Amino acid sequence: MGGVSTLSTLLHSTNKRIIQEAVTAISYIVSDSEDNKHSVVADRGLEDLSHAAFNSSILTQRYIAGIYLELVFNADIRSQIASLNSPTKALLHLCSNKDNETMRLALQTLELVAIESSDVILNQENLVFDLLNIPTNTLDASIYLLAGKILLYVAEDTVSCGKMLNTDSLKDTLMQFAKTDDPILQKVVAKVILCTLDDRDLAIKAQDMKLQDVLVYIRNNSNDRDAWNMADQGITLFNNNDFRKYQPMPPPSDSFGSTLSLRKPRPSGYPGSTFSLNKDAKMMGSQSTMLEKVRMGSRLSLRSGNQSNVGSRASLQSN
Repeated sequence: MGGVSTLSTLLHSTNKRIIQEAVTAISYIVSDSEDNKHSVVADRGLEDLSHAAFNSSILTQRYIAGIYLELVFNADIRSQIASLNSPTKALLHLCSNKDNETMRLALQTLELVAIESSDVILNQENLVFDLLNIPTNTLDASIYLLAGKILLYVAEDTVSCGKMLNTDSLKDTLMQFAKTDDPILQKVVAKVILCTLDDRDLAIKAQDMKLQDVLVYIRNNSNDRDAWNMADQGITLFNNNDFRKYQPMPPPSDSFGSTLSLRKPRPSGYPGSTFSLNKDAKMMGSQSTMLEKVRMGSRLSLRSGNQSNVGSRASLQSN
């Protein structure tokens, strides 16, 4: 489609109004058919959208986030997005937007990309900072949940988890997530903290940061049995173990994890979490289920006349 190529070229304009008009037209095109989606991403279309995400107005950025979410429903395009750095970098930039709907759409897209391949997400230099900085831009608990589920991928990977534990705002952010009193979010927070206890060096950092205080809040305030049990187990591990006496774990053979992967073996006697990921990761949902739930609220929502309802909250429910 020659017209799509022209629109992609306009995404590099220095005039923000021209970029907005081009993005609006592209948003109509991608919602029209699957063939149109492929036409939009052809000839560096994803890179062109990424460029526009950094050089456009707040409203245009919301449309761009919606376009990415629309595109990620297509399996081939989702795989293409997961293989490139620029779309993920742009989506993280959109997560720093103070517009709730832009953040929601961008985080939903990132979650689906992470389900496809967590590598491209974990490779982002500013991932942890951007996710932990989200509470400074919004008080929306549903957005916190989306950010928290992506943090779970970070917590599972030893290297990324180390970076997370080196971030001063980690405890405050997790506490703010826990204080929403959303039981699903509290389980995600508890699981993130429990993941830090699966490695001796990380457990020492978590203990020094007093992350157990977050678990104490969850145990004292949650009405959800699973959240209470997870918090209670974590508190027990923090209080009853001197992580410094255990030998360091051997480096993992695979540097990237998945929320659906099995834990790497622990040294004999190491007091890690007994909650299996395969059990608790069910809250994340399968890829097909997640796609269907997110799809429910996304299509044509940017053009429905009610922009405040862009995106879907259905993906935030447990399965």
